[in-house]
Amino acid sequence: MVCHSNEFTLAILRDKPYFHRLANHLIDQILELSCDDFARLMRAVDAVESGAPTTKFPGDFKSHGVLAGYGHFHYRRNDWAATNLALTQGMPVDQSLDQTIDTLAQKIVEDGTNPSAGVDAAMKKFIKRIPQATGDWVLYRDGAIGREYLALHEHTVPGAVEEQELKKLLDSLAV
Repeated sequence: MVCHSNEFTLAILRDKPYFHRLANHLIDQILELSCDDFARLMRAVDAVESGAPTTKFPGDFKSHGVLAGYGHFHYRRNDWAATNLALTQGMPVDQSLDQTIDTLAQKIVEDGTNPSAGVDAAMKKFIKRIPQATGDWVLYRDGAIGREYLALHEHTVPGAVEEQELKKLLDSLAV
């Protein structure tokens, strides 16, 4: 749950000009976010609404893909840095930042690399990724009342079963 009560969080949401375009499913998801993730999400949606997204803005999914008819933009969860560091090192994204750092340190030592040079190389990879670093998806569709925000979801692999399940969920949602 957000660090505030559900009533307080709903009051914040009701003050947003796009509240009537939030699906109930998304509102339920928002009520489960941490305080930090709630703030990050609100900044991301507000920025998209103002035309100045805070993260990479891919927009609509391809017209021939499973998620055709839907779009997405990113918001950065509180673990986006840990996730992207793990990605740059070819490690599982669901492990803790501590585990990623420990594994990276062990790899640097085992490779016989000068520790300073090894850390510098890892950080250069991470810094290169930051401009394209993304977070979780905010999924939407363009409806009769404008952009309808439907759900939060982690990235899915195109063609995966998870993508098919996401499509079914999105198709079932109404604003």
